[in-house]
Amino acid sequence: MLKTLQVRNFAIIDELTIDFRPGLNVITGETGAGKSIIFAALSVLLGGRFSSEMLRSGAEQCTVEALFDLSGLPQVRRSLAVGLLEGGGSAAWVGEEIPEEILLTRTLAAGKGRASVNGMLATVGMLKEIGERLVNFHGQHQHQRLLEVRQHRCVLDASCGLTTRARDFAARYAAYEELLREWRRLRDAERQRLQRRDLLGFQIAEIEAAAIDVAEIETLTQERRVLQHAAQLTAESYGLVVDLFEAEDSILPRLGSVARRLGRLVELDGRLAARRDELEAARLQLEEVARELQGYAAHLEQDPARLAEVEERIELLRGLQRKYGGSLGEVLAYLAASKAELDQLHHAEERLAELAGEAERRRAELVEEALDLARARRQGAARLGAAMEAELRDLRMQGARFLICFHPAPESAAAAGDAQAPEGATWVRLNEVPYRLTEHGIDDVEFYFAPNPGEEAKPLARIASGGELARLMLAVKRLIAAVDEIPCLIFDEVDAGIGGETAVVVGEKLKEVTARHQVLCITHLPQIAALADAHYCITKEVRRNRTRITIRELTGEERVEEIARLAGGASLTDATRTYARELLRRRGEHDALL
Repeated sequence: MLKTLQVRNFAIIDELTIDFRPGLNVITGETGAGKSIIFAALSVLLGGRFSSEMLRSGAEQCTVEALFDLSGLPQVRRSLAVGLLEGGGSAAWVGEEIPEEILLTRTLAAGKGRASVNGMLATVGMLKEIGERLVNFHGQHQHQRLLEVRQHRCVLDASCGLTTRARDFAARYAAYEELLREWRRLRDAERQRLQRRDLLGFQIAEIEAAAIDVAEIETLTQERRVLQHAAQLTAESYGLVVDLFEAEDSILPRLGSVARRLGRLVELDGRLAARRDELEAARLQLEEVARELQGYAAHLEQDPARLAEVEERIELLRGLQRKYGGSLGEVLAYLAASKAELDQLHHAEERLAELAGEAERRRAELVEEALDLARARRQGAARLGAAMEAELRDLRMQGARFLICFHPAPESAAAAGDAQAPEGATWVRLNEVPYRLTEHGIDDVEFYFAPNPGEEAKPLARIASGGELARLMLAVKRLIAAVDEIPCLIFDEVDAGIGGETAVVVGEKLKEVTARHQVLCITHLPQIAALADAHYCITKEVRRNRTRITIRELTGEERVEEIARLAGGASLTDATRTYARELLRRRGEHDALL
């Protein structure tokens, strides 16, 4: 239940604190006193839209706080925890479970704001998630929602306890639609996929046919240089052999003579032995060089065919580098990546078939779930129709009929639908009538209404008057309250346009709702105010040229005076006071019966 509401600097409220009670809480006051502003502030706190016009003139910011007591409501606390986690939020601020008391705070200023839950920072989305599970608003104009056909299915589901089931079905249908989108993406990309697959196959074959060695191009470049200069290399090599070994004044014979002379010196001075040895080593090395050059020159030959072959191979490798990478290593890396991509493309058709099979499996499951949901809705529709007619009789609409109709798909549309292709519409037959599968199941629901006996029932949106809509909405909300887990219901003048004995019945209906819910109600009817468990009166006054409102709980004679004012207007008489006391006496008798 809503335990305490505190508002500062909101509209004409400077500061206001209200401690609500279990049961029926009634707020009364003169027209324009600011009763609805209180619930407007609560709506903003619970994630509603805030505009700068809501800020009290002269104030820099406004604050709305609400303390909710959830003791004895374990199911509500579990629902709240699930909702926060499913919404992507975190319940870290509550520890391991939702606490029994939750304090919500929202501070607002022009262009900025701050929210908290139990003193810890929160998002507006979290406030909204909490509010949707703790408070249900029924405004004075909300009965107009009954004119919106798209709301009829929601009302039916709520009255039958199918809201969660319908929400779960919608989530599974959304997952099915996402699967179809992936299937369509793969299917639509098939042409590009085939083109890419052919290109990759050609490129892979071209690179693999080259049998690349990363170091090959350097080796080939060196071989080409030798082949290009083979004649010069041969001539120069033989010339060096002659200079080293064969000429009359060649180096090696002269070096031998030098070595012999140095040997004679060593005989005279042994300290030159190391130099002799070094000279001998140099002579031997020069002999090895001469033999190597002689062999090198003997094996060199001019080979134009091999040169052409080497140049062709180099050009091939250079071409691969230009197309696929700056080096042969990069070309090989491109080859590996292309093979991986081609493998994915080869599996795309398998994936396409897999997605089609999965889509068909999910569609079959959704069809079965939709049929079960449709049957449950039809059973619930029969109960809701009968219950609504009983409620309307209590609300002095004897003979009124209320029907829930399920609209099938046109036969032509069903015949044109392709239920075999994954992307085609799915048409389901229930009792031989075709319906289209959507995120809501297979049902398009519409309320039909006949306010008077003997009249044909027609679409509610076309024939119901304002007063009839108000009573229809009250009947709907009372029936939904019987299965709804939301602990606090707020009614903002839904009793507008009724009076007399009907007002008594409306009050009794509201009172019955308090068996499962806390009810906050703004009313102008003394019959309803007299049934309250707690009665609050709002007054508006001007102090120092500023308008402000105050609220206080009425007891005893104060309450008698206010109910008498509601009954008789500005002029209070003994008769209106007597009537007020009679209403309060009846309230005591009514509570005793409950």
